[in-house]
Amino acid sequence: MQITPAQEQIIFLTCHARAMHQWAHIENALSQVACAGVPGVGGEALAMGLHSIESFRSKLAFVDVALKQRISDIKLLELWEEIRARAEKASKRRNALAHRSMVLYTSAKPGKQYALVDWKQNHAPPTVDGSAPSGAMTIRELVECRHLFTPISRDLDNFAAKIEGRTGPWSPDAPLQTPTLEVVLQREMNQLRGIDPWCRVEQK
Repeated sequence: MQITPAQEQIIFLTCHARAMHQWAHIENALSQVACAGVPGVGGEALAMGLHSIESFRSKLAFVDVALKQRISDIKLLELWEEIRARAEKASKRRNALAHRSMVLYTSAKPGKQYALVDWKQNHAPPTVDGSAPSGAMTIRELVECRHLFTPISRDLDNFAAKIEGRTGPWSPDAPLQTPTLEVVLQREMNQLRGIDPWCRVEQK
């Protein structure tokens, strides 16, 4: 579909913001996990300690130690390890979102003109067809990041509830499938035009 560079920039920045916002849900849910089942001052102290840590991997390690000191249920610990490993792996995507530079490739196809590239690629020439270098993150990859982060944040919410013997707020979901770039662009353009972005868009 045809979109202007200005429209693509808005879509790119919007998708980037949504992905980062979804990552914030992961960090907030991790705090809930750390404090789950710890009443009063103890829970507050854990939360303060966690929020004083800057590195996400260090936060994850902090929560890992805290949980293993007070949880003896093997199945619960196995579930935690599965979620922890997914969150640690996803943190690499978060770092790319936070630390890469946005570069414009004017000769690239619509939907791929704006890209996040790492510092090594920042001043590299575009590829033969004018697109971003391999490994760059364009609009579809930003949506993919959000779809990767969403089930992790929900599973952390549910895990915190499970620690406290409650039913989690989220039902189990199948992994989110990232639609084609054409569908992503159509939904975003619909939103820019004030149309319901979730109205049916046929994938070709």
